[in-house]
Amino acid sequence: MPRKTGPTPARRTARRTGLGPVFRPLPAATGDTDPAPELREDDAPKGFTAYEDRYVLFIDILGFSELIHQSAGENPPLHGSVSAIFQALDWHFDGLGGVVDDFLDTLDLGSLGDNALRVHTFSDFVVATAPATPAGLATVLFTAFDISREWLSKKYLSRGGIARGQVLHRLEPGAAPMVFGPAFLSAYKLESQVADLPRIVLSQAVRKECDQLAEQAAPAGRFVRQLVRRCADGPHCIDVFAHLRRNGLALARDHLTEARQFRDAIAHHMEEAADTPNWYRKTDWLARRFNTAIRDTRYAHLRLDVDDD
Repeated sequence: MPRKTGPTPARRTARRTGLGPVFRPLPAATGDTDPAPELREDDAPKGFTAYEDRYVLFIDILGFSELIHQSAGENPPLHGSVSAIFQALDWHFDGLGGVVDDFLDTLDLGSLGDNALRVHTFSDFVVATAPATPAGLATVLFTAFDISREWLSKKYLSRGGIARGQVLHRLEPGAAPMVFGPAFLSAYKLESQVADLPRIVLSQAVRKECDQLAEQAAPAGRFVRQLVRRCADGPHCIDVFAHLRRNGLALARDHLTEARQFRDAIAHHMEEAADTPNWYRKTDWLARRFNTAIRDTRYAHLRLDVDDD
């Protein structure tokens, strides 16, 4: 009588896990099998393009997950409602291009050109890129400043990073926005691993280019000196209060309404963070920066009850 053989180890394993028999890999293809065709550049999707050298801004709203949870509740705070969140993220960036061109005119840097500033949003973050030129650098700095102060006036704290390098950023009618590349990753890492506090930090390469531009006596040099500041812990960042400082960035004759909005926003977050030390640390840092900025100005009476930075 022939001897019965038990199941192989592979089949025993299959019985225990329910995964079915374990198969051996298929043999290698023989010489009569046609190799896979090579992908040629002509085969790439329509609209394909190569990396470009651009400045990249990555900026998002701090505490966004909590805001989303609040927005689905019965009594969300005013800035946590679906409508408020929508308005904060519903930027009309087509119009921003015109604002930037007007701003660049004051710096004598020339126009960026059509579709040179590319901006789009996804969830709670904004990505903006511009050509690697002095005008492009000034544009990204100004865009970061403009978004962060707009969000703060609506009680949203922001954090971000600015880098320069290779990136593909597609914004075309009828096509989904697309952005990827080493510079995008660098900007994202600055936001997620370096910034920590509610600020927009610059990569070392961007900081060095800002230093070179700041040495100029021209309006562009003065703009960089007013907008970019070094923090006590090392990184250089965008000064969201640059226009409130004495002899600061000239945007309008008076910013009292906006300064009050800033104060109310920071005070709100400090109160909300009273039992959350890490979050309080972030808002306390911003409060100190605000106090320092408005010292000896017409906004000094708005000082928050914390020590100056």
